[in-house]
Amino acid sequence: MTLLELVQGTFTVPKSKRTKTQINALRNYQRRKKDFHVELGKLCFKDKIVVPTSSTAKIVKSAFKQNLGSGSKSTWRQLKQTKAGVSLRAVKGVLGKSKIYQQHRHVFKNKVPPKSIKSNSVNERWQIDLLDMQSDQGKPQRYILSILDTFSRFLFLRPMARKTSENVANILKRVFADHGIPKIIQCDQGTEFKGEVQQLLTKKGVKIIRSSPYHPQSQGKCERSHKEVRNKIAFKMKQKSGYNWASHLFEIQEAINNIPKEVLGNKSPAEVFENRGNISICQKVQETSLAFNLRKLRKFNKRTHAAVYRKDEKIFIRYPPKGGSKLVPRRRYTVKGVVEERDLANYKYKVRFRRPDGKEDSQWILVSDMIGITAHKEKMASKRTVTDEIQKERHKRKYYIPVTHKDRIQGLQDSQTKVLLDPRETVVRVRFASAIIIWHL
Repeated sequence: MTLLELVQGTFTVPKSKRTKTQINALRNYQRRKKDFHVELGKLCFKDKIVVPTSSTAKIVKSAFKQNLGSGSKSTWRQLKQTKAGVSLRAVKGVLGKSKIYQQHRHVFKNKVPPKSIKSNSVNERWQIDLLDMQSDQGKPQRYILSILDTFSRFLFLRPMARKTSENVANILKRVFADHGIPKIIQCDQGTEFKGEVQQLLTKKGVKIIRSSPYHPQSQGKCERSHKEVRNKIAFKMKQKSGYNWASHLFEIQEAINNIPKEVLGNKSPAEVFENRGNISICQKVQETSLAFNLRKLRKFNKRTHAAVYRKDEKIFIRYPPKGGSKLVPRRRYTVKGVVEERDLANYKYKVRFRRPDGKEDSQWILVSDMIGITAHKEKMASKRTVTDEIQKERHKRKYYIPVTHKDRIQGLQDSQTKVLLDPRETVVRVRFASAIIIWHL
């Protein structure tokens, strides 16, 4: 250890042969020469023992176990009280390669890029939802039924006294009569969109799509319009006390529909909706919307990058996963698993794992419910991109040449040839050396 040799006066390495570590140690010693001393054969800095680089990993792991799995900063602060020469970066480096630390101190940071809902024409898809206005003045009306055309972003707002399927069905009948019938209507799991509403839509030949429970992002455009409606009402209430939003709802609807939007090529929703038969306007809106969504996706990928895992890679998964059940489970477990297959286009992986009850299972899981076996492995996985991995798979498929025994087995499986017996993997007695693989076509 260079510092110990400097304190004892036994450092004799010539200047031309000194390494970077030795030069840095010499600088530290010259700056704080008075604070270094040797006590019982150990180098000390002030009242703290200096930890050698070779012993850092052992000391950090010991402190982590002693703290019963505390975080990297807590472990570093504890070591700082009695030890010198252990940086926070070194603590993070050691704990980043620990499976126990990753299992107990994990953070699921992977996010799946949002998929935009595509519409090619007016009245192709509508999103409907209810806006609760019971806290604001507007009695006897308590709710607003919002209907949004996803292509033109045209918004219909209708007041409602009670949220029943009968009231919603009556409003939809009037809107259908005035503006036409859509091909698809998207709504949430609310009871007000069942019963009479379902009967009406089935009779009219409208396809019903219900969004996932506890997932408002499925109705993203409609939910975003709610914020705009509330802002308009709040603005009017500040100007005029006792403002009744129910009687001025058409005025709010008109104000929202006449604002030009970037996603529509700086055209207003009213202009696009009213000119639904104009092919040139519809084509321009399609092109602008596609470019807008691509720009939004690039921005998302810059901000949050989903990790890419490889086949046979060991990972931790969140069980049950987020989309696994209708209700939110009381407890989730972190379970170790192995990647079997990949669907990179949809950010899904088929993972083999053992459930908390001890049973073996294999499921397709989103990348948002996955994390690397260690922080170091997760960092490596996050550097990979989906585009690069897809290109590698295509190249491998095109120029694949089996070289090893494992490659030959993989080649047979890829060609849908079922391997019944592999002596190298199964302990069996083979009489002839030529009997390597038995397969069944």
